[in-house]
Formats: sequence, structure tokens, C-alpha cells
Amino acid sequence: QPQHLHQPQQLHQPQLGLEAPKQGVPGIFRLFVFGMPSGLNADMLRGHFARHGEILDIYAPVKSPDLAYITFSQEEELQDALVNSGVRIAGFSVQGIKQAQPREVKHVSKGGGKGGR
Repeated sequence: QPQHLHQPQQLHQPQLGLEAPKQGVPGIFRLFVFGMPSGLNADMLRGHFARHGEILDIYAPVKSPDLAYITFSQEEELQDALVNSGVRIAGFSVQGIKQAQPREVKHVSKGGGKGGR
């Protein structure tokens, strides 16, 4: 089953006139973790990355259990995690972490692959 965890969040005042994040909406401040060992789960990821800021979402694709996406609420939190997190998480070593590419929200094509003009 997908480990798409949403912790109930305390309602907080929206900042800078932005709406509070809606659950299920892809955030733009996403960290991509790759090369995860099988014992590392979303709860461990949340525990590890929570010190860097507010985590809106953690998504580990079922078909790719060695990958995870962690969505932070702010750019600074994402950058802090990128710089200071390291590749040892909850006693496990991952291959690496990097900023996730933004998902194309406008054009949802049914075809796969990376081609495009």
C-alpha cells in the first residue's frame, strides 16, 4: 500500500496572503531521496527531516520503494535539508538526496518517456 502519509496539521495563519497548503496538492519545495534501503520507511524519513522544517507530505512510490519525495512548506527548509541532512537517515545510508524537479501540472500527457519538443 502506498506510504502517502498526511499528519493532521494544526491550522496556522496563512503567510504572505497565500492560502494554507491543501492536502494532496503537490508542493514545489520537494526533496528527492534515492537509493533507499528496504528497511527505511516514511516514518523514519519524517523523523529525520522534520528538524529542517514543516513537512507537508512524504510520498514513496509503491513501484519504486527505493525512492521518496519529501515536500517542505518553504524554500529555506528545503535548502536547509539539502545542505545539512546528509545521506545517513535513521541509521541507514541512502545513495543521495537532491531537489526534485517540479512536476508539470499544466500538461498531463498520457505517454511516458522523457521526449518532448
